[in-house]
Amino acid sequence: MHEEYPHLLPAWYAFRDVRARRRAVEWLVDNSLVDNSLVDDETGERFVTEHPDPDLP
Repeated sequence: MHEEYPHLLPAWYAFRDVRARRRAVEWLVDNSLVDNSLVDDETGERFVTEHPDPDLP
């Protein structure tokens, strides 16, 4: 990708970063880490909604 499609790298990194953050929040919610107030269902859903996939070229 670095050699053949360098113009796509910024979009790829943005997409990867947003998805990684969303997966982390979803994991916290799914693994019942809401008991210690790290993240509750509502906060997790709000985070996912506020962090949509970036626009791709």
